[in-house]
Amino acid sequence: MTVRWRKAARGIVTIIRNRREGTLTKTKLYRRAEAAAYIREAHHVPCAASTLAKMNTIGGGPEVTYVGRWPLYSEQALDAWVAAKTRIARNTSERPRQLIAAE
Repeated sequence: MTVRWRKAARGIVTIIRNRREGTLTKTKLYRRAEAAAYIREAHHVPCAASTLAKMNTIGGGPEVTYVGRWPLYSEQALDAWVAAKTRIARNTSERPRQLIAAE
């Protein structure tokens, strides 16, 4: 498998070539600040780059891929993480217990 990447205007586009199948896959990867901005803009969920950094160290954050020393987040991983953390409540009694206990 050959991996080539190029810097785009927003995020990094990675082109992965699978030699066995002869297919190309394009994946948009974001640095931490860009990933936090994507979560805020696409999902309207407050998120800071420092939150993603902390979640990376303690666990519970989105999947991260390292290219050298730089952590990169894919759109699919960010979308899946937000979907896993989001739930619908019909009223306030259905809120998670950890939020009720913190008040």
